[in-house]
This record gives sequence, structure tokens and C-alpha cells, in this order.
Amino acid sequence: MLWSFLAVLFSGWLYVDATYRGPQWQRWLFKPVTLLLLVGLAWQAPVLQTTDYLILAGLVATLVGDALTLLPRQQMLYAIGAFFLSHLLYTLCFAASMTMTFFWPIPLTLLIIGAALIGIIWSRLEDLRWPVCTFIGMTLVM
Repeated sequence: MLWSFLAVLFSGWLYVDATYRGPQWQRWLFKPVTLLLLVGLAWQAPVLQTTDYLILAGLVATLVGDALTLLPRQQMLYAIGAFFLSHLLYTLCFAASMTMTFFWPIPLTLLIIGAALIGIIWSRLEDLRWPVCTFIGMTLVM
């Protein structure tokens, strides 16, 4: 288990290093490899329950979204959809083990943060305004 964690950590470090000062091919290689190693690390759990499969599916959806962000701009809508799906799967996993209580300042704060964020980036979004707004909403729900 320790070796798997170290492999994920090292691959992620190589991706971040390649992003700032390395060649482009290293970014294309280590971004998906890091997530594949993370899926492999999560798969090593001794007993997988339903919520564990939701995490694995979320990681795979994140992998698809990351791969689509490496492609040209016309694939960005699909990448946002894949990230939305991954956030939805993570939310379902976290909500499965949660007791529902309502503490109104937290949702109100998240709503204000989301509205401020959308207000700041609204004019720069062009065709992706509504997909990005729904993605921000899903992120705030998560």
C-alpha cells in the first residue's frame, strides 16, 4: 500500500513539475497516469462497499474529464460534463454516510460564494456560461 501511495505522489509531482517547466509530453503522460495510479490505489481496498465503488466511478469520471481537457477547446463541454458526473458521484458517496441536519449559515455562505464567483467570471465564459454555472452549483453542493 505504501508503494502505491508513493507512486501516486511521485507521478503527481512529475505532472506538476512538467506543467511549470517541463516538456508538453510529460504533462500529457503524467496527468492520466497519476489518476490511473490513484484508481489502482483505491482498488486495493480489502473490502469494497457500495460507497467505495462510487469513489472509484468518480475517479474514472475525473480521469475522463482530465483527458478531455488535454484536447482542443471544442471538447471542454464534455470535460465539464465528466467533472459534473464525478462531483455527483462523490456527493452521493459522502451523503450516504451523513445524517441530514440543516445549519443555515453554511448553505447561505456557499450560495454567496457561488454567486460572487459566477458574477466575477460571467463575462469571460461566452458559450460555456450555463454549463460552468451548473458545475459551480454541483461543486458547492458537494
